[in-house]
Amino acid sequence: MAAIGEFVKGNAELPGKVATVFQFRLKNPDSAYVFDLKSNPGKVYAGEVEGQAARSSSATATSS
Repeated sequence: MAAIGEFVKGNAELPGKVATVFQFRLKNPDSAYVFDLKSNPGKVYAGEVEGQAARSSSATATSS
């Protein structure tokens, strides 16, 4: 996730192009991550979607 976060930081135009917040909930081990490509600057963080971004699209992925 750190590498994706660095990519988002280095590509300031992404929020304007993507304009979406993605919530990923993973299993085994249980974890959750947010790719906020709606806010400017965009950000990637562990946890649940916060505030206004909670109304955006989400995706769920399962790893085994």
